[in-house]
Amino acid sequence: MTTPEAAIFQASSLALPTQESVPFVNLAYGWLPWVWAATLAFYIESFMGEAGRVLQVAAVTAGLDGSHVPKLVVVEPVISFVQFVLLLGGLGVGGVTTWHLGKQPNAR
Repeated sequence: MTTPEAAIFQASSLALPTQESVPFVNLAYGWLPWVWAATLAFYIESFMGEAGRVLQVAAVTAGLDGSHVPKLVVVEPVISFVQFVLLLGGLGVGGVTTWHLGKQPNAR
């Protein structure tokens, strides 16, 4: 005669194997590209402003007069577009990365 616990164990061992979920910490690594893109999008205005002065600073460092060297200027709509593209791209890459990390290793 079997006990109720043994019957439950037998019934659960005959059932289809359940897939374990992926730990949250492993899935969180998938969102790192989005975090990196968001950080870059936040600082891109400063980066683009400083990048426009590279030639002037290089000329002054070399001992030349930096006033005759061209300065590049980026307008605000271009910066906004670059920020948008960075955020959208980071979100897409982060989503795909999370999806790949969340897949079961034996799933086909």
